[in-house]
Amino acid sequence: MPSTTRARHAWPLVAVVLAGLLAVPGPAAAADRQVLAADAFGRTVTAGLGTADQGGAWSTSGATTAFGVGGGRAALTPSPGQTLTAVLPSVSSTDTEAAATLVLPRLPASGTSVYPGLVGRRVGAAVYQGRTVIGSTGSVMVQVMVGTTSLAHSRLPWTVSPDVPLRLRVEVTGTGPTTLRARAWPAAAAEPTTWQVTATDSTAALQGPGTAGLVDYLSSAAPGPLTVGVDDVTVTTTATAPPPNQPPTAAFTATSSGLAVALDSGGSTDADGTVVASSWDLGDGSTATGPTATRTYAAAGTYRVRLTVTDDDGATASTTRDVTVSAPPPPAPTPPTTAADAFGRSVPAGWGTADQGGAWTVSSGTGSTVDGARGQLTSTPGRTVTATLGAVSGTDTDAVLTLSVGRLPSAGSSYTSLLVRQTGGAGYAGRVVVSSAGAAAVYLNSGTTVLTWARLPWTVAAGDQVRLRVQATGTGPSTVRMRAWPAASAEPAGWTLTATDTTAALQGPGSVAVSHYLSSAASGAVTLSVDDLAVSGTTTGTPPPDPTPARPTQAQWLADVDLAMTGGLDYLDTQVGVASRPAIVLDVDNTSLQSYYQPFAATPAVLAFAQRARADGFAVFVVTGRAPDTGGTANQLAQAGYVVDGICFRDATVSGQLSKENCRAARAAEGFTVVANVGNRDHDLAGANSGRTFKLPDYGFLD
Repeated sequence: MPSTTRARHAWPLVAVVLAGLLAVPGPAAAADRQVLAADAFGRTVTAGLGTADQGGAWSTSGATTAFGVGGGRAALTPSPGQTLTAVLPSVSSTDTEAAATLVLPRLPASGTSVYPGLVGRRVGAAVYQGRTVIGSTGSVMVQVMVGTTSLAHSRLPWTVSPDVPLRLRVEVTGTGPTTLRARAWPAAAAEPTTWQVTATDSTAALQGPGTAGLVDYLSSAAPGPLTVGVDDVTVTTTATAPPPNQPPTAAFTATSSGLAVALDSGGSTDADGTVVASSWDLGDGSTATGPTATRTYAAAGTYRVRLTVTDDDGATASTTRDVTVSAPPPPAPTPPTTAADAFGRSVPAGWGTADQGGAWTVSSGTGSTVDGARGQLTSTPGRTVTATLGAVSGTDTDAVLTLSVGRLPSAGSSYTSLLVRQTGGAGYAGRVVVSSAGAAAVYLNSGTTVLTWARLPWTVAAGDQVRLRVQATGTGPSTVRMRAWPAASAEPAGWTLTATDTTAALQGPGSVAVSHYLSSAASGAVTLSVDDLAVSGTTTGTPPPDPTPARPTQAQWLADVDLAMTGGLDYLDTQVGVASRPAIVLDVDNTSLQSYYQPFAATPAVLAFAQRARADGFAVFVVTGRAPDTGGTANQLAQAGYVVDGICFRDATVSGQLSKENCRAARAAEGFTVVANVGNRDHDLAGANSGRTFKLPDYGFLD
């Protein structure tokens, strides 16, 4: 710092002593205030302010030569029109009280002022501050400010003289809004008990924790720099000091299985924080880290396992326990393979004799062959063909095979079933259903009753190989499970479907069969190919008769329709007044009418939906895949209770989906807004002008 600046710091010794003798410290910080920073400036720094006694290093803005420390105080020497700021970056608080002693070696020149003060909260470039304004006559004013804007000010009834210190205290508390307060008084006097200025502010950038420090400004009209001395800086907060960290508590569980043990430290806790790390000494010289660990020991015995946990403040705790492992029992014998067939023979009619398990019995010699690599069953529309291994029968049965279809059905679906425990015209069946579009679903049946079903997340194309495994175990109840997966993929560990059943006729041994059915809506035959059949866990018995394809009952279908329409009536009410000329669109077969289960009868949930639409003032249109007729469809709908504003029939020159899209587009062109569309096939709902869609179950066979 230039010598002229150093000379400004060197006030006469008598002034320093006098200031020390006359200074009357303010009230001590309340016992509940935590000291964030303090600085008595008992060091010497020629450029900058160095490091505070408490609170870290000072960070200054402006030339460092404008700052210095010596003679027991800091010196800030702004040039005319310059603002100097020094803050403590390590201090951060939303509840800050700052205090300091200020002293001037001389008063400002006539017509100018100096503005020394304290930063109460600084966030980035935004700042709350309290400052004094000292004029050339020694007049003193105190203000609180946001940035360069004064929020409140007060002219004080006393004056200050050169080398006579004064005290300033600034408080900045709270957020949204923030309260700013300040008071100043001669250092030789008692501190006032009330604040001289108070204001509130909600500047968004300052509604969070910030740093504290010093600020000084000199009028631009001043003839030259003016030094302000600063001493006895304190920064406090009402935030209580954090309590000492409590160490964590270590706890773990150990689950043994044979020679292996699974360890879990989930029971470990930390009362005032979180457990952030776990380490294990596994008792045999090996270690592990992480909240869980597993170990397979080389030999049976008891091992002392030690867990050490660390909390978010670095404290640790440990616990030990003895873990006993034993040699695993010998594995259960693999159920014997009681049937297997790789179809490596050629049979022109029927399936001949399996590699293991005896002769196949086919329900019809027509359409059943073995081509040297696969067994084949060809179904014409509406026809079921079944091949049965009559010499294989048992209660606990696991069967698996590979299947594929030579082509997708032209309409409707293809149904491939692998049956176990087939007896008395019934059996447990795992079924793969493939639609004309390649969509796939799986079903578990008990006889003709669907126990459960699910759509598969992948599609099937002609020739794609699918693996199908079906398992039935136990009696009274029986547990039936199945899974299906692309043959090119690994077999999944979990079951796709699982159900229990107590059908009396099926709580005994039964045989194994393969069945194929083709929807009557199809226009040509579909051939099923089967390979790599393996059956285990069965005993020899008498062949039961062939089962019939199973389909959901009417009651089950109606229940599934109700589920699909859940929330529909409430949705219609929300659309009242939303669009001009609102309308709904309904399909006919197996949607508005129960065409499969009860021809010409209304589907109750759909009829209620149409009636609510009418009550809400919506138009009701029917868009169907039926060919145009002379009133039959309209009469069926009217007799079932529907009141409709128009029927759009199938346009045979385009696809069924495009025909329905064109019908809805025509309604939109007339000014209607379709807010809802109900159908049981994906193509009923696809495309524009559908609104919210309600997809009813088709089970792969309902048209």
